[in-house]
Amino acid sequence: MHQSQSQIINLAWTGMIHASSVLENTISLTGSSGIGIALHEVLGQLTTVNDNTINIGPGLVGISRINCRYDAIAYNSIFSNQATSLENIGIKLEGGSDSWVLCNQLISAQQCANKGISVYQTPNNMTAGNFANGWFFDLHYVGPSTGTF
Repeated sequence: MHQSQSQIINLAWTGMIHASSVLENTISLTGSSGIGIALHEVLGQLTTVNDNTINIGPGLVGISRINCRYDAIAYNSIFSNQATSLENIGIKLEGGSDSWVLCNQLISAQQCANKGISVYQTPNNMTAGNFANGWFFDLHYVGPSTGTF
């Protein structure tokens, strides 16, 4: 099990790579402003984030994907047990395109400022089969999200 107050697994600025995977990790985040798994400017054929268990505290993000393409985020479990004014986000998609968010389990013990899946200015995505329970916004879309359902 990994414990941290900032970023546990960080793939950033990789350029064009054939494939990358983040598989079967157990992550517990404490403190504030932390990210369990961060993908930033990862480009290439396929990036997969599968079968991870992430526990997040106040003001934290389970999985953050910023300006990436051709990635699959599937079969992850993200748990939030905090009720504060700080926003928690289970899975965050921002910028980039062509992401598949499938069959993730997002559980929040108390409803507050939390977002289960947050999509911001990210076209051509598919979100399907996700289970979000107890989040203030189970699915939250801002900006153009064409192809996202």
